Amino acid sequence: MAQPTEGMTNFAEIMKDAVTEEFGEKHLNSLTSLTTALRTPDFRADVKEDVFKGLKTVLEKSFTAIKRLDKEAAEISMSLQMATECFRSLRNACIQCFNNQCRLRELGFIDTTVGILSVLHKRQYKQPDHLSDALRCGIQFLGNLAVQNQKCQDDIWEHGFPQLFLGLLGASDEKAIAYTCMALHTCLNEQKVEQLTKQQDSFAVALKVMELCRTQPELDWTILIVTEHFLKSQKLIEKMYTAMSPHDRLTLLELISAHLGEGCEESEECGILPASGEFLAFCFKDSCKSVLLIDSGSPADDEEAIIVIRLLDILCEMTSGRKVFTFLQDCKDLLETTLGKYIGVNIFSPLFACQHSLCSV
Repeated sequence: MAQPTEGMTNFAEIMKDAVTEEFGEKHLNSLTSLTTALRTPDFRADVKEDVFKGLKTVLEKSFTAIKRLDKEAAEISMSLQMATECFRSLRNACIQCFNNQCRLRELGFIDTTVGILSVLHKRQYKQPDHLSDALRCGIQFLGNLAVQNQKCQDDIWEHGFPQLFLGLLGASDEKAIAYTCMALHTCLNEQKVEQLTKQQDSFAVALKVMELCRTQPELDWTILIVTEHFLKSQKLIEKMYTAMSPHDRLTLLELISAHLGEGCEESEECGILPASGEFLAFCFKDSCKSVLLIDSGSPADDEEAIIVIRLLDILCEMTSGRKVFTFLQDCKDLLETTLGKYIGVNIFSPLFACQHSLCSV
């Protein structure tokens, strides 16, 4: 059995003192030592139950202080620092340790953490000192807790969805948003994706993810959420496309197009179902008239026309050797719609100019 690092044997006693004393450097230093020790796999595997219980006590005391706005700034600051270091310790305790994940879930850390994060994200502008660190580390802890642990994923979902996820996705801190997307991606599965279509608050989470794909394209986790989860649900694609602004609709189509370009010829492999292809064909037929407005000079009309062009690109990709989408080749009205809108109309030049412009972006 791994021996604890120097000072770890007194950790439980120091944390007991923290319950009755004001938080101070002694308590914070003890937590920092624990965080460091938990980076070691052997120590992580043999950590005592009293250590986790001590962390729970400190976290609950910090939560009580954070909720009270009439506290002195110094006390709030120390409580935030203590909560942050607790989250760092807990985050490290979960790394490749299924047993610790289960123990922390059974001790009620998910409920406490969700409660703290729910308060923190609403007060980002009131108490900026140390708040961002606490917010980030708390989200990271939930993300690590959920990795390859279905029970933890389900509990996080039950306690934090949709309101906490929706609030955190709208945070002012970009790193907090990124960690939230990581946790959301880890928790999602087929059943949870279907939940996104059933209630307005849940659906708002999906729309927020799509908005982030457009406004923060450097976030890999949002792209993974869409390509590995959202695109597998025809219901969600249809509902999102219908509800989206033209900006976000174009973003969705760009992701579908890119994903098709990277995928295999089987729709199950590329993650897009035949029913989704049928829906996009309907959207193309319904919106094809918008391409006539491409030279109107109106930015909104131009955007609608670009959407039609992107839909056509997707349909071309789907019918290019992909067996599961060959039924689209038999849609006579799809071909008639395409030709009927182009023949005899002098739009080819601006159409190709627009396509060239898109390719050069």
